[in-house]
Amino acid sequence: MDCRVISKLLAAYLDGEVTAKEREQIQVHLSACAQCRRELEALATTQKGLRQALKGMAAQATPPLESWDRIKQRVGIKNRVEKPAPKRRFPALITVPLSIFLLAILVGGLFAGIGGSAMPPPEPPSLVSDGSGGAFVFWLDEPSKYGDGIYVQHIDAVGNPLWREEGKLLTDVPAVPLAVSDSAGGAIVAWGDGNGIYAQRLDSQGNTVWGREKVLVWSKPVGGWHSLIGMTTDGSGGAILLRQDNNEQVYAQRVSAGGTLLWEEGGTNIGRIQYAYMGMPIVSDGSGGAVFIWEDSSGEDMRIYTQRISLDGELVWAEGGVSVTTIVSEKERPRLINDGTGGFVIAWADISIAPCCDHKIYAQRLDAEGQLMWGDTGILVCSEHDIPRDPQSTADGTGGCVIAWREASLSSAGGIFAQRLSPDGERLWQEGGVPLCDIPEELPGTDIGDIYITGDGSGDSIVIWKGSGDATGVYAQKLGPDGQRLWSESGVEVYKNPPFRTVGYSSVISDGSGGFIIVSRVSEGSDMSRTDSVYIQRIDSAGNRLWGESGVEIQMEHSSPLLPIIAAVVILVTILVIYGVFRGRRVAQVFTAIAPVLIGIAALFGNLLLIGPFGYSYRWAYILDTPADFLSVAFIPIAALAIGAVGIWKGTVTRWATIPVVVFCALIAFIVESIIIASFF
Repeated sequence: MDCRVISKLLAAYLDGEVTAKEREQIQVHLSACAQCRRELEALATTQKGLRQALKGMAAQATPPLESWDRIKQRVGIKNRVEKPAPKRRFPALITVPLSIFLLAILVGGLFAGIGGSAMPPPEPPSLVSDGSGGAFVFWLDEPSKYGDGIYVQHIDAVGNPLWREEGKLLTDVPAVPLAVSDSAGGAIVAWGDGNGIYAQRLDSQGNTVWGREKVLVWSKPVGGWHSLIGMTTDGSGGAILLRQDNNEQVYAQRVSAGGTLLWEEGGTNIGRIQYAYMGMPIVSDGSGGAVFIWEDSSGEDMRIYTQRISLDGELVWAEGGVSVTTIVSEKERPRLINDGTGGFVIAWADISIAPCCDHKIYAQRLDAEGQLMWGDTGILVCSEHDIPRDPQSTADGTGGCVIAWREASLSSAGGIFAQRLSPDGERLWQEGGVPLCDIPEELPGTDIGDIYITGDGSGDSIVIWKGSGDATGVYAQKLGPDGQRLWSESGVEVYKNPPFRTVGYSSVISDGSGGFIIVSRVSEGSDMSRTDSVYIQRIDSAGNRLWGESGVEIQMEHSSPLLPIIAAVVILVTILVIYGVFRGRRVAQVFTAIAPVLIGIAALFGNLLLIGPFGYSYRWAYILDTPADFLSVAFIPIAALAIGAVGIWKGTVTRWATIPVVVFCALIAFIVESIIIASFF
C-alpha cells in the first residue's frame, strides 16, 4: 500500500475496524514511513480531545425523561416500582427477647457451679502387705467414663517402686479393684465388669500365677446385673469373694491358691440383703471361712446381722444371721474385725431420732459359735460427746479391741477419740475416750474427715485421720496399751509439705513392724474433689516418715490443656473480627453481635471447668488452677467485651442488639474476674 491508501485507513485503524491483513500491512508501512506515523499521532490526539469535550458536555446535559425511557428500553432495563422503606417501629423491642435469652444462658451456666463440686472419685486404692515391709497397690487409673483400667505397683520396704514408673496394667477393664494377700509374698485381686467377676493372683515379681487368663468367678446373670461387694483372704493362700445380683441376692465363692473355685457352681447363697454395698465388711475366720455383716431394714427398725461361712461354703450360724443388738434405732455403717482369739468385734454408731437426735458408739463381740459376748445390746463405748460417728476398730492382741471415732461437735470443732475394751467388754481408758486431737486447742479452724486405725498386735494402736481447713493433711497418733500418746502431742503429719492441696480417700495397713503404710488419692489442683493422683507413705514405729517427706508418687494426672486452647481460639477470633470491622468488612460487622455471645458462653464454660462441677467425669475436664488456666479464663470474657465495645463504637449493627450483648459480656467478666481474684486472697 502507498501513503494515499494508508491515510484513508488510519481512522479505522485507530477504532479497531480494519481486518487483520490490513492491520498487518498498515503496521509494516508505518514502521517504514515517518510521515504516516506523524499523521497517525495527530489523528489520535484529535480523537482524544474530542472525547474529552463530549464527556464534559454530556455531564452538563440533562436529557428529557422520555429519553431515559428510550435508552433503558434499548438496553433491556425494565421499569421498577420503588416501594417506600418501612418505618422501624419500636426498635428497642428486640432487646427484650435477646436479654431474656442471654439471662437464661447466664443463670443456667452459673447454676451448675452453685451447688456442686466435682463428682466423687472412685474407691480408695486397694493396699496389700507384701510381708516384708512393702506393699502392693491396686487402683483404677481413672473413672469408667474415660478409664484405662486397673493398675498395680509394688513398693519395697524402702519405698522403691519395683515395676515400671506408671505401674503394671493388670486389665483394661475400668473397674474398682479389691485385693488381699496370698500369704506368700504376693496378692490376689478381683474386679467386675459387664460380663463377669474375675480374679487373678500375682507373685512378688508381678507374674500372673493363674496363667495369662483371669479366673471367672461368676458370669453375668441372664437379663440382669451383678457387682463385687466384698473380699477377704481365706488364710490358705486363696480368697473369699461376695457378690450381689439385681435381685439383691448375695452369694459367696472361695477361690483356692491355685485358682480353683471350691464351692458349688454359682457360690453359696447367703440370702437377700437389701443394703449390701461395695466394701461390705467381711473378715477371715482364720479357719478357711469368713464372717461378714450387713444392715437390714425390712422390718420396722434397722438391725445389724452377722453370719459365718465355713471353709466348705456352709452357713454355720443361725438361719438368717445373728442380730448383734436389740436396740431399735438408725445405725451408721458398722465395722467388723477378727479379735485374733477366735472371736469377732462389731462397732457402729447408733442414732436415735426421738425424743431428740442422740448419737452413741456401741460395740458387740461374738465368739466362734456366733454367741453374743457383750449382752443383748452390746457395750456403750461413748455417749459423752455431741455427735460421735464413723467408729473404726482394731484388735489389741488380747481378745479385746481399740475403737476410734471422730466427733462432729455442735459446740466446737470436734476431735478424734479412742477407747479400749477388754475381752469382757470393760472400758479400760478414761470416760469418754482418750483425745488424740483436740481441735479447738491444737488445730483451730480444722475439720476432721475420714479416720483409720491399725494395730501391731501387742496392744499399741495407730489412729490416722484426715484434716482440712487450717490444717489440711493427714495426721497420725500412736497409743500405748494404757492410752498414752506415744508420738508428739499433736500427732505426726504423714505427708509433710505435700505438693497436693487436698487428700481424698485412703487405705491403711500395718507394716508389720509397729508402723503403718498408707496410700491416698490426692488433689494437686483446687480444693474441689478432683483426686486423680496416687501417693503412698510409710511411717515407722517411732513416727518417722520413711518414704520421703511427701511420700512416693505412684500416679500423677496432669491438667488438661483445654482452657489454653479455648483462649487461643478466642484470641484469633477477636483479632479477625476487630480487624475486619476496621477494614469495613460486612461479615465482621455482623459478628460484633454474634461473637461476643459465643465467646461469653465459652467464658462461662471455662469458669465451670476451673471451679470443678464436671471435675472427675472426663479427662478433658480435669482442670487444675495453674497460672496458665487462670490467665486463660480471665482473658476470654474480656475479649468478648472488647468485640462488643468495638461494635458499639463503629455502629456496626443496631445498638438495640449490641447493648444487651455487651451487658451480658460485662456481667460474665465481672463474675469470672471476681472468682479469680477471690482465689488469690
